[in-house]
Amino acid sequence: MVAGWIRKTDEGVGSIFYAEQILGGRKAPYTFTVTKYLPYECIEYTAAFPQSLLFPGGSFIIKEDGKGGGSIFTATLTFRFGFLAKIFRAKMGYVRKHVSEEGQNLKRLLEGA
Repeated sequence: MVAGWIRKTDEGVGSIFYAEQILGGRKAPYTFTVTKYLPYECIEYTAAFPQSLLFPGGSFIIKEDGKGGGSIFTATLTFRFGFLAKIFRAKMGYVRKHVSEEGQNLKRLLEGA
């Protein structure tokens, strides 16, 4: 996987991030623009075209777990369902599988830290 900032702003909002991942055995490039940034709390983003046709954006939210020292990390993606989802049904399956695997990998990394 390749990932990095194309443009990074001091306040976070307006920063542009690029990532390449493998989905279903094929390289999938993505570009995202940060729309909301609260340090150590929240990052919201929009996806660039053509990815925005299937998922317009998402967020990463970090909250204290209330038990002293732990955190709850929530990653969300907003999907467009309907006609386009039917056309790209196979790709949606790859995305679901990938997000699940990525979540498990992130959980292992965070718990091992």
